[in-house]
Amino acid sequence: MVYDDLKNLSSARAWWLLKWAGFPDVRVLDGSLRAWTAAEYPLADALHLPETGSALVRPGQLPLLEADEAAAFAHEATLLDARPTDRYTGDHDPLSVRPGHIPGAISAPATGSVDAQGRFLPTEHLRLRYLSLGVDPERPVAVYCTSGLHSAHSVIALELAGFDAVLYSA
Repeated sequence: MVYDDLKNLSSARAWWLLKWAGFPDVRVLDGSLRAWTAAEYPLADALHLPETGSALVRPGQLPLLEADEAAAFAHEATLLDARPTDRYTGDHDPLSVRPGHIPGAISAPATGSVDAQGRFLPTEHLRLRYLSLGVDPERPVAVYCTSGLHSAHSVIALELAGFDAVLYSA
């Protein structure tokens, strides 16, 4: 189980990396730590280190879109840009050297997949959202951002909506 206190943006990245590394049963706490504390579940006040385990890291267990494939992918399939709209348009992007987006990519901000409390929207709402953005169930779909936080979050949302998505780690 992974969680954060940032509407699951950071925990989504941990979820994706753990699954990519070969750990198939990874879960995200829907609504993040905020949902946990709002439900008045207890929090530990001391550090607890688990015993050493025997986990085996097996990199490459999830597909990954490579840089040289991204431009063509946007024209042959569906490439979603999971960053906020102003970063997609290039109007305000303090993290990128070259503001804007990959030609052919569709703006699909990751935050549009959660409600005001940070919980993922119901499955049917997520599916309708992505269909309305242009995701075609018959075509491959990939998602990118700058750091992997927003795109990994979108991979989870797409999975919940019934789509298989590939992450492009820009």
